[in-house]
Amino acid sequence: MENTHEELCELLNIDIESVSSRSYLPCLLKKVASKRFEELVYKWFEIELDEIEKKWFAGDGKELRGSIEKGCTRGEVRVQLVAHKEKTVHSSAYYNGQKESKKPCLQKLILEQRVANQKMTADALHLCPAMTTLTEEEEGGIFLIGLKENQKELLQDMKDHVACFIPIQQYRSVDKGHGRLEQRFYELYDVSGEYFEQRWNSTNFRSLIAVDRERIDLKDNSLQVNRAYYISNGKVEKAMNILRLFGIIGRLKPIII
Repeated sequence: MENTHEELCELLNIDIESVSSRSYLPCLLKKVASKRFEELVYKWFEIELDEIEKKWFAGDGKELRGSIEKGCTRGEVRVQLVAHKEKTVHSSAYYNGQKESKKPCLQKLILEQRVANQKMTADALHLCPAMTTLTEEEEGGIFLIGLKENQKELLQDMKDHVACFIPIQQYRSVDKGHGRLEQRFYELYDVSGEYFEQRWNSTNFRSLIAVDRERIDLKDNSLQVNRAYYISNGKVEKAMNILRLFGIIGRLKPIII
């Protein structure tokens, strides 16, 4: 590239500037508007950067042991972005649990690390418009977030949807180990046509995953049953890619509806 730099600048009708070094290139690329860049790549080379090519990250926080002072209930907390595939920490930040909250800390970390255009998983605490809008509206990213009682109305709406509609796809997995037998049943629903509260207007909910877990303790045959919900702006057509996050894609068996 350096050998043809002047010719390239003349062809593009731009001023001849010095070539960026290899070490500075990552810093330069961080400033690129990724969504617009994807559009240009597709327009000129017909190469489409598919959702599958985005990378999954998990965002979560843990209290640092020994940081809680006497008489206090919270201490210093470390918030991390972990790459699902490599299971390595991508980046981290800290906040004081006495004064600050985990949610804005994680959102700030996502922005600073420029991963809002990737794929993000988080627990139910982070299901809020500030988080979902961060990926969906601004960067075209994908999120998969747990849905629990902290969003009561949304949870009830999704339970009503499950009660009234047939799942688009169903899967089952069986795992045996550590003295227990566990079955999981996955149901995928298309919620793109549902009505959501006004505060979710900038969030494009598309998919809902209901997971039923049946765990049998092989020592005493005791049974534990629970159901969990996960909501996403990912397309229903990409369901298998979303289910990969549960770590059992190789053991999933489709259930014929």
